[in-house]
Amino acid sequence: ENYQFNIALTDRYIVATELLGATPLILLNKCDLASAATVARMEQAIRSIKTLVTPRS
Repeated sequence: ENYQFNIALTDRYIVATELLGATPLILLNKCDLASAATVARMEQAIRSIKTLVTPRS
């Protein structure tokens, strides 16, 4: 199994997206190919992400 989900990189993309004024969206594809344990780790990591909330005008 090739588990390459990187939470630090995901955080950086979320911050960059926010700075551009867009709403970030996390989409994981091919989860059906991963084991249940791997999917659980990815879901837990995504739940733990804390994004910056910036006011928009």
